[in-house]
Amino acid sequence: MDDKVLRIIFTLFVGAILALFIGFGIHTFYPPPEPPDTAIVELKANPSDADIEKASAARKAYDTAYQAYSRNVSMVSMAGAVILLALSLALERKNKVMANGILLGGLFTLVYGVARGFVSRDTTTLFVTLTLALALVMVLGFRRFRRPPPELASTHDPGAGPPAG
Repeated sequence: MDDKVLRIIFTLFVGAILALFIGFGIHTFYPPPEPPDTAIVELKANPSDADIEKASAARKAYDTAYQAYSRNVSMVSMAGAVILLALSLALERKNKVMANGILLGGLFTLVYGVARGFVSRDTTTLFVTLTLALALVMVLGFRRFRRPPPELASTHDPGAGPPAG
């Protein structure tokens, strides 16, 4: 297998594993609220009004708790994305393949954080999350993909990151 292809596959793999690590880590140490058991009411042929009201109230309480949970997960995953993106910038001159994998992991985690922000239905949190995501992507894009000054362009490989110095 060509070394370039292997590098691309490894970069994608590192990115996916890091995003899964963040997502499952959050789920492991901060589990979601338990959904209510409304199956009994749904299976009854003629549930009473009290059963329906009780199931509805339990479902509403769960939905509220899950939205708050999603908001918190969004914020924690965004913090994880920031850490990964900063780490990728710190490593970009030392190991390009690992830096790119960490970068992808940060971007995948960023997408996860934004998606959880949508689930929270909290428009303020979602706006702040999207603002942070936009700022991070813009800064990262500028930093990682800027062109070297013309005097260095002839000696600089554009795929190798910013010139040293």
